[in-house]
Amino acid sequence: DREVAEHVVDVADAVLRNRDIRATQFLSKPDALVLEKNIAPLSDIRSCLIGGYQQAERCRMVLSRADAPQDENEHEAHTRRFLRVLAFDGNFLFDPASRDDFEAVLQEAAASVKEEKSNSFTGDIIVESEIGAQAIVAPELATNVVEQNLIKFVRSVAVNVTEADFGSLWVSPPISRDISSVEKSLRLDAVASAGFRASRSKISSHIKAGEVLINWKPATAGSKKVGSGDHIILRGKGELVIHSADVTAKGRYRIQMTLLK
Repeated sequence: DREVAEHVVDVADAVLRNRDIRATQFLSKPDALVLEKNIAPLSDIRSCLIGGYQQAERCRMVLSRADAPQDENEHEAHTRRFLRVLAFDGNFLFDPASRDDFEAVLQEAAASVKEEKSNSFTGDIIVESEIGAQAIVAPELATNVVEQNLIKFVRSVAVNVTEADFGSLWVSPPISRDISSVEKSLRLDAVASAGFRASRSKISSHIKAGEVLINWKPATAGSKKVGSGDHIILRGKGELVIHSADVTAKGRYRIQMTLLK
């Protein structure tokens, strides 16, 4: 994405001119990884990715001069400086809200910072269907939302929005499990069903709800073919990394993958 790359270059230029530490807007994981790889060979800039927790799908890239003093707890320090957690508390039992619903109200609130709807101030949103959500956001957005009480409702539900500690995030420590499965096809719904141990109909429902991503981009159909090197993300359930998909003697596919949660 040329626009994203230009934004990161502008931030890097500002860091070199002003000899300070700055963070980019929130980036998708693939964009951030590609840009970080491109920055790595540069001798005058140091980068660090922060998303609030290890499995985050969106993150900010913190840039500093390579000759700047380096804190041994640099990642934690950058997280405290450039990220905040907003907690949405409400009773969603009779009107459940999706991640998109929370993202929509945050984009509206972002206009108080940037004078336009934007998701550049918003990272991951973790939804707990009946009680609300937690959102990782830029500090300036968090301050405006809380101090100005910018968000009073999500859908029809009244919410109380406050800042929370990173230690209270509804995420578990990362774990991984290697999985081997033989499938008739490499359809997304078949592979995801085997990897996440859910029925194909359940996976189809998640796809329709926009909760399944392939290589961090929303999946649109269960019939989409996947293969070696692909990442399948099911929001709230984890990430499948496909290592290989070899054809068996019976014409099926032996799939080796790892589930990251």
